[in-house]
Amino acid sequence: MWINIPYIERLLQRFTLSERKQRKSAFVLSPIVSPITNVDELLKTPRTVYFAVTPSGPGWLTVATVPVGKRWHLHSVNASVTGSASVSTVAVLEASKPAGQEAYIASPAASGAVFAYLAHPVTLDAEWGILIYVATYTSGNVIGSLIIEEEDAY
Repeated sequence: MWINIPYIERLLQRFTLSERKQRKSAFVLSPIVSPITNVDELLKTPRTVYFAVTPSGPGWLTVATVPVGKRWHLHSVNASVTGSASVSTVAVLEASKPAGQEAYIASPAASGAVFAYLAHPVTLDAEWGILIYVATYTSGNVIGSLIIEEEDAY
């Protein structure tokens, strides 16, 4: 069943719409307002990831790995040591890269503890690692936290 309602005429009156002649101006402001939302931003979940890892000696130590099927946006790193050790540099390593191809993201002025609030988030895909360099080690653990936004990776 079709209902014949003069809806176009009603819309024209309701919103006082009328035809306009084309102007010869390079700048035209549209009378239409279209709100937009970045759905990817809405689907990110802010999280804090805590870690406590025992190094086997000086060198790079993986403190967290992005889970399969996820993507992380790393905002900050906080790490310190318990016992007799010191840490210095923070880096990320792509899953497909061998050790030695780390990308440095933070290097504090003094070793012993690391706190880095990144100016721009670092995006990490699934299976990427977050590493901290253990400068000296006798005993203890590297403990700390990461502030991330996590999303599903498709």
